[in-house]
Amino acid sequence: MGIKLTLDIGNTRVKWGAFSEGLLQDKGTGHLANFELPGDILAQTTHAIISATGSYKLPFDFFPGEVKPILLSADLDLPVKSDYQTPETIGSDRIAAYHGAAALYSGNTLSIDIGTCITYDLVEKGRVHRGGMISPGLKMRLRAMNEFTYALPLAEIPPNAAPLALSTSDALGQGALFGAAREVEGIIGYFRDRFKGIIILLTGGDAGLLAENIHTEVVLEPDLVLIGLHEILTHHVN
Repeated sequence: MGIKLTLDIGNTRVKWGAFSEGLLQDKGTGHLANFELPGDILAQTTHAIISATGSYKLPFDFFPGEVKPILLSADLDLPVKSDYQTPETIGSDRIAAYHGAAALYSGNTLSIDIGTCITYDLVEKGRVHRGGMISPGLKMRLRAMNEFTYALPLAEIPPNAAPLALSTSDALGQGALFGAAREVEGIIGYFRDRFKGIIILLTGGDAGLLAENIHTEVVLEPDLVLIGLHEILTHHVN
């Protein structure tokens, strides 16, 4: 069996997944500047799909000649239909994430991608994307407090964060972390009150950190975007 290759291209990094017989068999990450796939993975690739959220896109000659990768966009025929009124503006990473949630669970799902921004996307039972929301991610909150004030430093999230900080730098970091955590908890509660049995999935670079600091049941799925890309690719090649 050949490999269905999924590529999630961000602003500085690439995450890839190799699927065979419906399962994620191998995965990896790399920097855009010097990204290379393992030769054995590339040699076995029969189909590929790319989600590119940054300005960079891999050249098509990166792939073997017979492989014509699909570039994910809202213009594609997608297995999960969407009510979004401006589909041309929705990021391909959001599209992939909510498709991943729908691939894993047949009921109501809320996919939360915690990266540069925090994105929330609801897929209702019956595989219809009802929309979502976007708020600042952790690093964006920290950067905003630095850039929009005169004296506040550019802080980081401190290790072993606690609500009461004893320095300004830690206060900024802990405020960003606990503020985002309470936001996520509140939004999860809102959807749980309205959609019976909804499954909440967290993904993205800061998902693990947020999961440690919220007090509600969630599914931590680091490969949600790759799983969604595979779902879309399979829809097109089968």
